[in-house]
Amino acid sequence: MQQSDPGLPLLGTRSLAAPASLPRERLAERILRDLGERIATGELAPGQLLPAEAHLASHYGVSSRVVREALGALAARGLVEVRAGKGTVVRGVDSHALRDFFDVALLADTRALWDLFETRKLIEVQIAELAARRATPGDIERCEDALHRLEAAADSETPEAYVIADIDFHQAVAAAAGNRMLGLLLEGLREPMRKARTRSWQGRIRVGHEVEDQLAMHRRILAAVKRHQPAAAAAAMARHLDLAEVHLRAAETAEPVPSARTRRSRR
Repeated sequence: MQQSDPGLPLLGTRSLAAPASLPRERLAERILRDLGERIATGELAPGQLLPAEAHLASHYGVSSRVVREALGALAARGLVEVRAGKGTVVRGVDSHALRDFFDVALLADTRALWDLFETRKLIEVQIAELAARRATPGDIERCEDALHRLEAAADSETPEAYVIADIDFHQAVAAAAGNRMLGLLLEGLREPMRKARTRSWQGRIRVGHEVEDQLAMHRRILAAVKRHQPAAAAAAMARHLDLAEVHLRAAETAEPVPSARTRRSRR
């Protein structure tokens, strides 16, 4: 049984005790909502250990079974994590549930890849515009560091290192936008778009484009953000994603990918 942290006070003074006639499912939903709100507002902080099931059951005036259902729903949403031998730990609000949703959606629909790509384009163009408006010197420094890692990864013979560095650059721009919801949406797209980026790498080779072209587009995005030019940043991001779409569509054709690796030219 999970143990309560001796330094953790009982969850405030609120109680959700309800009439015995209320269905168990409704009781679990009310506990789910209450704990979810506490996590979202930071009252329950990431890394904090929740009290034991029996303690929660007593606090809410319900059975341990109802508490287990509520905790299971919280875990499914990524708000808590059940750790063997320790108990239930708060994760906080992140993109865990969104990642799971998009992964399943990608498997369920043959059009999902393109729908997700269109979603990414809509989100990232807005992100670039906001980043150009709001980026702080610290934000710009983090974007520059991410771009340097991307440039270093461009020499890789396989797409993995480049794809990871590319994702990190776009996440750095998203952080500079200062909109947490947009950042969470982009993070939720991270895994399905990682697969799409890998295909785009193959498509780039197929159409004979140099990786330097992609690096130049990333540089233009960052330059517009640094100059605080929202329209230019949005346009640069749109052009970059339009080219990524060309590469992705090329990868989806039945034509074989050339066996020789395209040589990268440097400016």
